[in-house]
Amino acid sequence: MNGDWFPTTIEGQATWFRNFVANHAAITTVTGIAADDSKAAVDAAGTWLAANTEVVRLSALLDAAYRTQQNALSAANEPVRALVRQVKASPKVTPALLTLLDIASTPDTAAARTDAEKPVLTLAQGPGLVDIRFVKHGRGGIRLYCKRGTETAFTVVGTYTASPAHDRRPNLLPGQAEHREYYAWYVEYDEPVGTQGDTAGIAAAPTPG
Repeated sequence: MNGDWFPTTIEGQATWFRNFVANHAAITTVTGIAADDSKAAVDAAGTWLAANTEVVRLSALLDAAYRTQQNALSAANEPVRALVRQVKASPKVTPALLTLLDIASTPDTAAARTDAEKPVLTLAQGPGLVDIRFVKHGRGGIRLYCKRGTETAFTVVGTYTASPAHDRRPNLLPGQAEHREYYAWYVEYDEPVGTQGDTAGIAAAPTPG
């Protein structure tokens, strides 16, 4: 299909195919095109619309499940941390017990305090997503910002209380790779703290059309 007129975004394609299925009969009747000649195109459009509906449904379920996961993590964060503080403060605690619970003590050094001021992002391409890893350094989480493709300004992707964060948004042009840039702030109780992190970039692989 000619890219000069056929939509390049998923939303545009969905609108176009719905209109095509709804109106093809009237148009082919006027133009004298036999129903058998248009059947393959109409069936293919219907198959795409059904597949797209399923993608939208599953994406909504995934988003809801991810929000549930993040809310559960936030709810678990304070009681677990409170218990860990009790364990570490106990006069009976030993290095072996800390190792058993995988509790590492954070040294209170100038370098450690500097690390805790701004997040450092490590980016990698995953299947249908960009994987964004970071170290919390005792902070509540990060607020992630991104600029992708032809965008000229950074916008908020979300707030993440655990690493890695996953950016599952499709590329602006599904069949093309796009350059993405990310930076983050640490957050405490949903408020930014410290210093804005350095910008990290990655070439996001083409999103299947």
